Amino acid sequence: CYPAMDHYLKACGSNLFMATVEGYPTLKDVTAALHAGHYRRVGLMPFMVVAGDHALNDMAGADGDSWQSRLRAEGFDVASVVRGLGEYPSVRAMFIDHAHNGTALKELI
Repeated sequence: CYPAMDHYLKACGSNLFMATVEGYPTLKDVTAALHAGHYRRVGLMPFMVVAGDHALNDMAGADGDSWQSRLRAEGFDVASVVRGLGEYPSVRAMFIDHAHNGTALKELI
C-alpha cells in the first residue's frame, strides 16, 4: 500500500513523500527526491495509528541512524511530529464511520 500511496501523493501534485522503515519506498529514495526537488526543510510524521517504537526511535530518535539524524546529516532542516494518526479527531471519526459501515455490511450477508 505504501508505494501506491506515494504514487497517489505525487499524482496529486503534493510535496508529501512516503517512506517505510522496512520496505519500499525507502528513506534513501525520498532523500534523493528531496535533493532533486531542492527542498531544504523537512517535516517527519508517522503514517501509523499509534506513534510507537518506529516513530520514537527510527524516525525521530536522537541516535545517528534515525531518519531525523540522517536527513540532518544530508543538510536538511528537520522537524519531527511524533503523533499517531489516531490522535487526530478527524481520523478517529473515519475509523468510527468505517466500523458502522462494516456492521451494516455484515447485516447484508
